[in-house]
Amino acid sequence: MMRFLVAVLALLLGLVSSARAACEGQAGTTIFDDNFADDAGGWDLTTWKMQPPVIVGGLTSQFTSNSTLNTTFNATDGDYCSEVKLPASPAKDNSASAGLLFLATDYNNLFLAMISSNGSTNLYKRVTGNYSTIYTAQDTNAVNTTPGAVNVIRVTVKEGKITLFVNGKQLKVVRAQIPAGPLRFGMYAQVDKAIQSEVDVDFTSYKVTSGQ
Repeated sequence: MMRFLVAVLALLLGLVSSARAACEGQAGTTIFDDNFADDAGGWDLTTWKMQPPVIVGGLTSQFTSNSTLNTTFNATDGDYCSEVKLPASPAKDNSASAGLLFLATDYNNLFLAMISSNGSTNLYKRVTGNYSTIYTAQDTNAVNTTPGAVNVIRVTVKEGKITLFVNGKQLKVVRAQIPAGPLRFGMYAQVDKAIQSEVDVDFTSYKVTSGQ
């Protein structure tokens, strides 16, 4: 009986945790919404795997990072949110990371909001293939580092300001020059160092709204 009660309590706590992790509070009309039930969402699947109800950014001994951009939708000012399950760190000195790509002209020119299995949160800008750090924080208590736990990465872009949230906690507001033209959005997976066996980063949802 005691084991049964413990199991039920664990299940209820898991449901509460998932509910809290959901993309909530996004304002405006929906531009794009995908729960990865199929491959109709327009994602570039050259190096990503669609495994309903998730899309997987696979990391291998050859590739320590993996990106995908949406090929059929565009957004600039808006509210971007993605739910992701971080895997365990491959080693004590090698973290696994998941990121939300936005304001992307292409794969070499974009912004990246990223969380890692070591608890860190980062915001980067990439120009002609080179990354520069906008914001980094090692311990904000925002990232759930339990392997397989759902984390929510959210970014709002409005009138030249980027606001970063992780699991509902606002971490950074920064002014930025917004690129011109039709801009894309997507997802990112990474390990810090080379690995021997594949590490999968599972994304469970992605939603973009017009924002406030």
